[in-house]
Amino acid sequence: ANSTEAINILKDIERQGFIPNVFHYSAAISKCAKDGKLNEAKKLFRQMQQNKVPPNEVTLNSLIDACANAGKDEEAFQFLRDMEENHGLWPSVVSYNSAISACEKACNWEKSIELLREMQSRGLEPNVISYNATISACEKAAQTYTALLLLGEMEENGLEPDEVTFNAAISACEKGGAEHTDTALSLFEEMCHRGVWPTVITYGATISACEKGGANYTDTALGLFDEMNQYDVEPSVITYSAIISACEKGGADYTQTALSLFGELQENKVAPDIITYNDLLTACGKGGGEYIDVALKHFDEMKSLGCDPDEITYTVIIKACFDDERYPEALKKALEAVSEGLVAPLDPNAKEWDLHNLREASASMLLADVLLSSVESSSFRDVRVVTGKGKNSPEGPVLQLKVPAFLRNVAGLELSQEINRHGKTNEGAFVITKEALQKWAKSDDFTRFQALVTGRGQT
Repeated sequence: ANSTEAINILKDIERQGFIPNVFHYSAAISKCAKDGKLNEAKKLFRQMQQNKVPPNEVTLNSLIDACANAGKDEEAFQFLRDMEENHGLWPSVVSYNSAISACEKACNWEKSIELLREMQSRGLEPNVISYNATISACEKAAQTYTALLLLGEMEENGLEPDEVTFNAAISACEKGGAEHTDTALSLFEEMCHRGVWPTVITYGATISACEKGGANYTDTALGLFDEMNQYDVEPSVITYSAIISACEKGGADYTQTALSLFGELQENKVAPDIITYNDLLTACGKGGGEYIDVALKHFDEMKSLGCDPDEITYTVIIKACFDDERYPEALKKALEAVSEGLVAPLDPNAKEWDLHNLREASASMLLADVLLSSVESSSFRDVRVVTGKGKNSPEGPVLQLKVPAFLRNVAGLELSQEINRHGKTNEGAFVITKEALQKWAKSDDFTRFQALVTGRGQT
């Protein structure tokens, strides 16, 4: 029976003039937990209390399970505490495992470890399920070192890692970035050595770890993908996205490989998602030249298939066109992103243009657009352009360096440094003066830049 049928059975018992017992209620609550119906499970528990039917361990464990499946870790903890404090029941390994699972789903890795230690302090021995849930909680929170320490502890305690353990540990390495790529590969080898058969999840996580490792691991990722085919492990859309991304990390030499893999995905009738398309477009951008046309074709294709481009998609396609100096296409996509509400517009009449939330290519093209608009409307004034200093960017001060370089070298526009009130240069901003803008408007540089960016001559 499913949860609905189980609840109906309880109602039938009551209609016949009987009060359901703890076994009836526990079975129904367990069905609700498996069906993900937390509210129904709690409603049945309240009925038990109203009918003065004392719960047993199965009842409370099922309620904790229901909370875990709903990702309600705080409620799971409360039911765990209630077992002993309000119902005189001693929580078992199963009780703790369910509560740790709730932590895992809620990404509450610290609480999961706290519960694991509490189990041990009470003389309960954590089993493989206990460790798997705790390692998974750490994986979801990108706590790589802690996940690996737990894996070691698990083995020291005589427990044999299973498929779930290895998948969680490898995925934790992937979340930890390039410094853990070799560890992920070692875990994959160890898994195979122990006779634990890798699944599509294992391959996907290991290939993703290779992708995080960068260009030096692209061939390793491709080898793993070929191995999947040899062992008849069917790739999922996640696997295809990971291997295409690994090709992108390999650079221009792997662009055609990425396209071939995308073609294979389509032949196998695996539906690409937004991540797949974003990875493919990035790979095409790395290839440059003729691959920009391919990227634009796939950009249109994804829209026709109902896979709506997101901010990342537009960032990628704008950068691909921009880096290949295809400025009209880059500008068109930048303005599309604005019209879709994915990128904030720059006000042509503003006295300050803040580029903080923009990437280099988008910032450069939107600046080009408002500068051309300012000249064409004879709106000349001093404008402050804020790039920031790149302190919060993993790539460093990209806007601070590259946007001014684009305006100077490509547009031929004179820029001025901003001096703060202490008489020091503000490295996170520059100024386009009214005089510089007027001078530029009369120059051949303006005519050339206008044609270069818009694809048309000066009007």
